[in-house]
Amino acid sequence: MAKGALSAPLVRLPAKLTTGREIRSGGEGKIFEIAEVPDIVAKIYHRPPSPERQRKLRLMAQMDLPEMRAIAAWPIQTVGSGAKITGFVMPLVRDHKDVHLLYSPKSRREAFPNVDFRFVARAAANAARAFAVAHASGVVIGDVNYGGVAVSAAGDVKLLDCDSFQVVGADGEVYRCEVGMPEFLPPELAGKRLDEVVRTPNHDNFGLAVLVFRMLMLGRHPFVGRYTGYGEMTQERAMAEFRYAYGPRAEAMRMARPPGVPAVEDVAGPAVAAAFERAFDAKGPSGSRPGAAAWAALLDALAAELEACAEVPSHWSRGGRPCVWCAVEQASGISMFPRAEEVEAPKAPPAEVLRAVSDVFAVGLPDAEDLPEPEPELETTYIRFPRTLILAKIAIIIGSVWLAAKIDSSILAMAACWGGIKASNRLFRRRRRPAVENADELRAQRALLETVRTQSLAHYKALCADQAKDLAAAKAVVADARRRLEAIPRLRAKRVGPPNASRGELQLLAHLRRHRVADLKVSGVGVERRQTLIANGIETAADVAPGVVSALPGFGPVLEAALLDWRRRVEKGFVYDPRMPADRAMFEAARRELDAEQRKCEAEILRAPAEMLKIREVMLRRRERVASGVREATDEITKLNRALNGS
Repeated sequence: MAKGALSAPLVRLPAKLTTGREIRSGGEGKIFEIAEVPDIVAKIYHRPPSPERQRKLRLMAQMDLPEMRAIAAWPIQTVGSGAKITGFVMPLVRDHKDVHLLYSPKSRREAFPNVDFRFVARAAANAARAFAVAHASGVVIGDVNYGGVAVSAAGDVKLLDCDSFQVVGADGEVYRCEVGMPEFLPPELAGKRLDEVVRTPNHDNFGLAVLVFRMLMLGRHPFVGRYTGYGEMTQERAMAEFRYAYGPRAEAMRMARPPGVPAVEDVAGPAVAAAFERAFDAKGPSGSRPGAAAWAALLDALAAELEACAEVPSHWSRGGRPCVWCAVEQASGISMFPRAEEVEAPKAPPAEVLRAVSDVFAVGLPDAEDLPEPEPELETTYIRFPRTLILAKIAIIIGSVWLAAKIDSSILAMAACWGGIKASNRLFRRRRRPAVENADELRAQRALLETVRTQSLAHYKALCADQAKDLAAAKAVVADARRRLEAIPRLRAKRVGPPNASRGELQLLAHLRRHRVADLKVSGVGVERRQTLIANGIETAADVAPGVVSALPGFGPVLEAALLDWRRRVEKGFVYDPRMPADRAMFEAARRELDAEQRKCEAEILRAPAEMLKIREVMLRRRERVASGVREATDEITKLNRALNGS
């Protein structure tokens, strides 16, 4: 590790510096403009730094590291009264934005409009180059995180928060980096006291690999995926156990990449994929992780390999293969990189969109069919007499009584009556139905068929009920698209109107967007749920709204209420600054966002009628298959009962 040589300050500053407008506030301190020098800013700590930190700041301000001053907001001069340091001044990093805004399509569309994947790959290469410069200068970043790397519109990279870097004085004293963000911290340092650890470039190499992975892979973390084992797999546990979710050994580690996320090889090629594997496997702590210079070379090669898609020119992916971004868009419905037609504002919803909504709600399903019952087996074992024979028996009895009335002798009369009744009983004596030889076998077959019929009938009724719910849910999706479409004119008037009319609202929106879901600390919303929110476009406090969160899988009214409460707390921290001019770029970003949302809603509605008819056709075919099974079982039971009845 190189030792820092001392020099006189490379920038001459006025003897007296006056702090101006506050630019930014963080956990350690605030950053202010300097009235006398427009390209210099001051960081003033909330609390006086420790004596060791003060010695470190003095050392950094005097170190002869022109390469670091070129790529980082390096301390130029300390600030304070007497020997007590309260802060330092550094170059203003102008027109750069936090690297995490390149992660997802939504934030990228707002912060870096009209860039493609070539830009992302080159920015990642430049970030690696900045790390390489730091390591060559004997500096270790230590606290690698998405807030410490800033990207310009040209793809240049600057390193921020340099006062946390690890440096070594000329006397060999190591001024350690005392902090670290868990999602970028190498597993071998997890749980350790960082203020007692001497960091190495290999530690940085892990954090750099995580940063590059998130830039290339739409903000996904390499250790967050689908766990196929038992119990919960947290990000912290996965990192500690080297369960890289995207590598060839992921299946053996019971990990898989999340649904809808492309393979690393498809996005960045086998060389980059192999480098990620080396960076994240269990051999990494021994020093086998790719270095920053190696990452820069790999990413430069990737950028040179990219070719424009024939279907969507704004999609740049590896040449000679199907466009990976077209596949991702088709699976997710989210535009990865803006198309040329997305630059122009869409017109009002056409009439066919409104007709499509009516067509969707006109699609219905018939009621469940009343399926036939089988003929029963007769309960009695005796042959029943036809009605004509019964009437004949009554006639014989009546005739016997009439004959007895004509006979004078009472004894003979009684004998006639008794004889007629006896004769009729003998003539019409009940006779048993002939026994069926295989009755037990037939009844056993019938029992099986009755079980099948009962289950099929229950399945049919449940299927009809579920289909009605599914069709209603499909219609609800279209209704939601219509609701969102109808809300766009109101949102457009509010967010894309004249700047002065909604300056306060835009400042509030910017304030909300600075509070990221990735940094969210709300009970019940862990790493996986944060990833779900981000994957569904809920990336900042500005995206949290009633009815949006509760519709996501794994969320409900309780978690939505907690997130809405978080948004309200963020809003309470907003202070309107009438001196701050409206950001026209934010207006344009809002316009592009609403334009894309309008196109998405219209596309969903226009394709819905045909999809709804297909859904109905599939439902009816499936319903008929189940009903046919019920009818077949009914017919077979009827045949068996007829056989048992002797007919």
